[in-house]
Amino acid sequence: MIRRLPIIVLLWAALPTAFWAAPLYPCYRLAAPPQMDGEVARDPAWQSVPGVSGFYRLGFGRTKDKQSLAYAAWDPENLYVALVCEEPDIGAIQPLQKEGGDLWLEDSIEIFVLPPKQTSAFHFIVNTAGARRAAEVAEGNYDWQAAVKRGRDEYSVELELPFAVFEQAPSQGAAWRIAFCRNIFTTTSGGDKFTSWPALQSRFLEPANFARLKFRGAAPGPEKALAEQRKLNAAYRKELLSELESVLAQGDEVARIIEQTQNVAKTASRSAELRRPWNKARRLWRRRETASLAQLREATVAGSSAARALYDLKYEALMEQLFAEP
Repeated sequence: MIRRLPIIVLLWAALPTAFWAAPLYPCYRLAAPPQMDGEVARDPAWQSVPGVSGFYRLGFGRTKDKQSLAYAAWDPENLYVALVCEEPDIGAIQPLQKEGGDLWLEDSIEIFVLPPKQTSAFHFIVNTAGARRAAEVAEGNYDWQAAVKRGRDEYSVELELPFAVFEQAPSQGAAWRIAFCRNIFTTTSGGDKFTSWPALQSRFLEPANFARLKFRGAAPGPEKALAEQRKLNAAYRKELLSELESVLAQGDEVARIIEQTQNVAKTASRSAELRRPWNKARRLWRRRETASLAQLREATVAGSSAARALYDLKYEALMEQLFAEP
């Protein structure tokens, strides 16, 4: 006798895996719109909603360099989007593309929005000078605003996207799809070329892998927004803590190497130099519960790099001792 599966199970199996795995971003309604000046960090509107970080390398895991923080919010007329992009090479970025140009060929951000019952995404691109380009379904549409602010080691971008551009407006509780993406072409200090949230596989235009943008009620305000932001980034924080813990698990061996290399004249100064980031990572672990995501990532990368360099230095010290004159 052939046992038939319930129809709900069959329907579940037929749905794309990405639909169930898609992360959710809570998009809150603003009482007052953000100022379209590129300033994100100190704008009361953005302080009242949570941001999401932990951008991924295209087709791989989280990027270790030049992370980004993304926000979205709405009111009855507009969808608002903001990105804060870490950029230690900001002084080296020279935007060349003009309004309407191929902005994806230089340092820039790309936003993809897929409303319900729409088979193709709306695509908005902004470079570090504030030049805009609309593509895909939005090709040629400039009835939207963008602003950029360049800081000392970052740049931030704001977009005001009228619902008229999408030819539909959401109601509270509706769910659209979205992807926050970034192009990095200035890599003096490192950086993965293409990063995004959520995780995308081979290109940015992968609607099946876009995140869910859930339109919610009134913005929670700064204190509750920070608490929700921590929940939103909990998985990323957990990954960073796990990586840092793995790095610091080498502690006993690293301590032996430091002792060995600091007693050899040729390696002593380098050993002292590498000891600083290693000890900084250890100190951060003790206050890991209150450390920021950027601090955890920096400590993980610096600690891991220091450990690798110390292992190499150990052999240099051994060779120096081996061939030292008696």
